[in-house]
Amino acid sequence: MFKPKRAFTLIELLVVIAIIGVLATVSIIALSNARSKSRDAKRVGNMKQVQTALELFFNDNGRYPTEEEWALGSLFSTTSLATTTYLQVIPTSPTPADGNCSENENTLTYTQTESGASYSIAFCIGNTTGAITPGNKTLTPGGIIAIETVEEEECDPACTGEEVCTNGVCETPAAVECLVTPESCSWQAVGSPILNGGSLYAYNGVPYVAYTNIANGYLVNLVKYENSAWEEVSNPVSTGVGYGSSLFMAGSVPYIAYIDSDQSDKASVRTYAGSWANIGSAGFTSDSVTELSTFVAGGVTYVAYVASTTQKVGVMKYLNPAWTDVGLPEFSNAVDTENNRLNFVIAAGSPYVSYVEPTNVVTVMKFNGSTWGSVKSVSGFDHSLFARNGILYLSYFSQAEMGIIVEKYENSAWTQVGSTVFNTGSGIPLKTCLFVSSDNTVYLGYKDQTVVPYEYYGTDKISIVRYVNSSWSLLGSANFSNVMNNSRYYINVSNDIPYVGYSDDTEFEVMNFIATP
Repeated sequence: MFKPKRAFTLIELLVVIAIIGVLATVSIIALSNARSKSRDAKRVGNMKQVQTALELFFNDNGRYPTEEEWALGSLFSTTSLATTTYLQVIPTSPTPADGNCSENENTLTYTQTESGASYSIAFCIGNTTGAITPGNKTLTPGGIIAIETVEEEECDPACTGEEVCTNGVCETPAAVECLVTPESCSWQAVGSPILNGGSLYAYNGVPYVAYTNIANGYLVNLVKYENSAWEEVSNPVSTGVGYGSSLFMAGSVPYIAYIDSDQSDKASVRTYAGSWANIGSAGFTSDSVTELSTFVAGGVTYVAYVASTTQKVGVMKYLNPAWTDVGLPEFSNAVDTENNRLNFVIAAGSPYVSYVEPTNVVTVMKFNGSTWGSVKSVSGFDHSLFARNGILYLSYFSQAEMGIIVEKYENSAWTQVGSTVFNTGSGIPLKTCLFVSSDNTVYLGYKDQTVVPYEYYGTDKISIVRYVNSSWSLLGSANFSNVMNNSRYYINVSNDIPYVGYSDDTEFEVMNFIATP
């Protein structure tokens, strides 16, 4: 006799489903916890890897890297006939943030301290990892330590964006305020103008200018703006007549390359450590030069130059006790002597140089360890080159579009940053100048000018735009500067304050973007 099989009752099915749901939930939670702990383990492992690389760097250079060297995206230096790489790519924290760590805390924030004798790297872990407890941590030469947190004041409603809670009121710091609501700020002169053309570099909120002092025998001088006045930095820099200065600040240490008239217009470099001293021999280039660009990375000083005889670009670096060529000497095509702006930077450990050829072609070349090769060749002129966080940025005037194009070079590919920038004044945007701040905001300067045969239009004044919220926006008023000449000008952002330095026919003017009095 047939006996039917007994099926599950509804209650039994619900019980089974509930059990499966509980097991799935437990499994998901366990998996999530495992992934979170895995990310924290990677964070701690990254810190140990970075600590080892920093100690190797210190052993070879007698100091830890500057913030600028860290921002290059790799740790390297040259102490012999080869470049020593301590860390090919500086690691980033895995995402997302874990535990009570915020997304802002889930970053590696490096700071050189004690004039290079120490450093700190702030980071955060969400779980107990080995003997390390959760929370905000700092890596130092002595190891990983906890950050002593001070209970933050709370505002109601809570502060947003860049605001800080002070005495129960949300306020935006004055410097940041100008970048958040620029309408309340304006470009203002920093002290009195400086005689003759100069080179500007701002570090830790202090602008420095290297210039030729025509009132003191045409010697190269360095000044900084502190205590509401321009102060000399143990001048003069040069021992004889010098011009065409290129200034670089490696932390608080200045390096100045200049065309040395006492050395038949060859290049010399001096640095300041209690007194001014040559880097290697004076007049180290084999030929006289017409243009210079200097850069310091990994404890190594680099100088790019345009040779007077060949009008080609060469790059040299200082390998104690002498200067040596980076690749072949004078390796480039000829440059446009009337319309060139030589640029040299290092991005992700690789040297790059840019220049303009006589046919109005902007060329960017990269040194691959043995030879120089082109990574960009585009019709245009009036260009600028900058590197930040291992990314290369290029701006140039496009004759085809009659505007400025900004591109970035990342993972061996060029991509345009925003739309083409057109002038807001009566002319076209020429003489581009580029700067990228530590938060990767791109600043672009240009001169309002139109040039046609025998006719000149435009104000010959500077405007600056920046790339925020996926578009270009004017920072302050258009054409805010005095009338400038055709020499190079400079943009810097330090401690959230934008600076610009430029020359008119007789003086070098520095301005910053701050709250309008």
